[in-house]
Amino acid sequence: MAKVPKLLPPNVSGRLVNPATIWRWHKNGLGGVRLQVWKVGGRAFTTMEAIKAFIAARSRDQAPELHDPDHAEVEKKLNKIGI
Repeated sequence: MAKVPKLLPPNVSGRLVNPATIWRWHKNGLGGVRLQVWKVGGRAFTTMEAIKAFIAARSRDQAPELHDPDHAEVEKKLNKIGI
């Protein structure tokens, strides 16, 4: 877990994420999303895939809501204009 901050980009002031923050992302989560961690022999481990999934989930949570029309609605509009 101590190596994880080196895998992430530094913040705007150039500082790395504190290892305690990584642990909080696992223990408490952030915005309802938790970093997946495995414990082996009393040590905590995570993977790049788990880090990427955590970041992706957090990014989706922060993305603005976009209207995603259903397929039937789009098909109806296209038929109406002759496409």
